[in-house]
Amino acid sequence: MPQSNLINHIMPLIFGILDTWQDFWMIVDSYGRASHLVNLCRWAKRKKLSGVHRAYQYQLRRELINLKGVKFCRPFTTQWAIVLYKIGQLIVGEPTSYRRGAAHRYRAT
Repeated sequence: MPQSNLINHIMPLIFGILDTWQDFWMIVDSYGRASHLVNLCRWAKRKKLSGVHRAYQYQLRRELINLKGVKFCRPFTTQWAIVLYKIGQLIVGEPTSYRRGAAHRYRAT
């Protein structure tokens, strides 16, 4: 009996930690996508591709709305994810150019 009682107390804790871990990496990835979309918006504006620029702006806006919702629900996790993302940017840096076809994941299907 005590073993099942212990499992009943530990399993919610483990699932909570896993849920927070997944949210943490989702936020880090989302910031990476937003940063990439900002660069793509700059590129489209520089190349004077108005339709592509609008599409990237729309996706960037959606990404930022998603980030605001997550930030409201999980402020502490979001703060740590931002810190980790910015440290990663300091270490690795932003690419000055992307390989050909790097924006394929943002195209409408």
